[in-house]
This record gives sequence, structure tokens and C-alpha cells, in this order.
Amino acid sequence: MDLIPVNVNGVVVFNTTDSCVSTSHECKHCVDIGGALHNWLMVMKVNYILIDFQDEKDVCSTFLVELLQLRKRLNIPFIFTGLTLKPQKFLESYEFLSHRSSRIFSSLDEAIEFLKTVLKDYICGEDVIANVKFGEPISIFKIRQAQKNSQDGDEEEEDQDPDEDEDEDFDDDDDDGF
Repeated sequence: MDLIPVNVNGVVVFNTTDSCVSTSHECKHCVDIGGALHNWLMVMKVNYILIDFQDEKDVCSTFLVELLQLRKRLNIPFIFTGLTLKPQKFLESYEFLSHRSSRIFSSLDEAIEFLKTVLKDYICGEDVIANVKFGEPISIFKIRQAQKNSQDGDEEEEDQDPDEDEDEDFDDDDDDGF
């Protein structure tokens, strides 16, 4: 499974794609997506999660557990749409709806209206929306962050390398007998 942010009337909505087909209770990919979602939210400064499951027949239970864990760590609204009965019951069994800003809606329009009216303080400003790469899966964001961190490490190494190169140049001069 992956999440793709889209802009719907000025609201960041995550669409699901590539449904997880894992039957295991420990789906590593969905655990990774949960971590990527957390990091994405922190970097992008989006103050809510609105996921449109688009009536997926099955939603990986590991992914749902990751979302429940995120809800414990983050004090932001969690709003879902397009969930079928089975994943809804799963979330309800963990008292997902007990939190004031956690809701499940049957339509995306209802969810957006709820966010814009009841939870309007959480809506992102235009500056935040401008930084979001819409249409790009958050798993790509995770890869880019890893590459950026790797490049930052390479730059630090490059800063140290010139000293080593200078030593080699001095060695070449020693061949001239000086």
C-alpha cells in the first residue's frame, strides 16, 4: 500500500494505492509506510490526516495498527473515508472513534466539510500547501529523505577528502628528490 497526497479544495487528502495483499500480521511494508507518513507530516507541517481508502475491500491490519499508533503519538485529527465494514469494525474495536477529532465518513465531501468547519484550526495555510508534492507517493518521499541524508554524509566526507588529496600531491613532489 502507498499513500498519495492530493489537493482537494485546499485540503491535503491521502489516496490509497497498490493495496497490500499481505496476510501476515507483520507486514513490513505497511510498517514502513506508517513511519514514512509520520516523517512526511513532520517535515511538511500538515496538522491532520485525512485518508480516502476509496472503498478498498481489504485494508492491511498492520497498516491500521500503524495508524492507531500514530494517533497515540500525534495530537492531530485522524479522518478516514471509504472504509468498508471490516476495517471500520477493526478501528472501532480499538476505540478509534473515542477521540474527539477521529472520524470515519462515508464520503470525502463530508470529511472535508467536517475538517473545514469543526476542525478549521487544523487546516494548513497556503505556505504549507505550496510545499507539498501532490501526486507523489509518500514512499518516494521516504527514499528522497534517505538520499538527502546520504548526500549530507557524503558532503561531510568530501570536506575531509581534500586534505588527503593534498598529502598525495606532496608525495608526488617527493619523487622529484625534494
